[in-house]
Amino acid sequence: QLLVEAIHADTNFTAAMLSLASAMAADETVDLGGSRGVMNKRMLVETAMACNPGLSPSNLAVRLAADDVAEAEALRTYDSSNNRSKESSSAVGFYNLALLLNGSEMVELADGRVMDRAQLCVEAIRNDKDFGSAYFLLAEKLAAGGAVTLANGHALDQKQLLVEAVRCQNQNQSSYTALHKLASVLAPKETVKLADGRVMDKKKLLVEVLRRNNTCSDAYRDLAAALVGSEKVKLAGGRVMDSNHLEIEAVRCDNCVL
Repeated sequence: QLLVEAIHADTNFTAAMLSLASAMAADETVDLGGSRGVMNKRMLVETAMACNPGLSPSNLAVRLAADDVAEAEALRTYDSSNNRSKESSSAVGFYNLALLLNGSEMVELADGRVMDRAQLCVEAIRNDKDFGSAYFLLAEKLAAGGAVTLANGHALDQKQLLVEAVRCQNQNQSSYTALHKLASVLAPKETVKLADGRVMDKKKLLVEVLRRNNTCSDAYRDLAAALVGSEKVKLAGGRVMDSNHLEIEAVRCDNCVL
């Protein structure tokens, strides 16, 4: 109610609109009265973007809507600590709006353009080519065998999108989500070349995931499943483990979370 009153007092109070949107459930609405009337979470974000297209990352850092844990993790791994231009700030707005849309849903922007989730992500990348979360979301939602054409004309498939997401995440060495996702889509004997020139297979990618987060139980399990027979793997800390030891480590990490 206080946020609604704040918006009544200043109809262009974007921070209050975003705070209100973040506090609302997915199917919840609020009556702002006047010409705006009843609005849901997505409508509040659209209105905030219309009032201020250059929304700052700090205002949009909250997760407005993402039931998918991977999407939430992708949002958290976006490094907004660097100095960002107005274009980069706008990229965050397009990305957050993409998170609010269902698969085939469209949204009309204040400038009249009608966009779906993929187009919003492409627009976010056009504004900030280093926006890893947008690459990640595109890869997550891309149909099997599909590709996305970016604003620069380059068509990227799922693995290429994830390579770009990894490139962006490399600016933050604690981030590992895109690496883990890339490992999950590789075939056992397949390799991929990262932006830094390294050529890695599934096992090497998972070892890198665990170097960045040695409590990721899913990565231990995936690495155990990738080993053949009595094969062993050397982790970044020097430990050598077979599949049984990796499974035990996964359980230990699960218990730590509990």
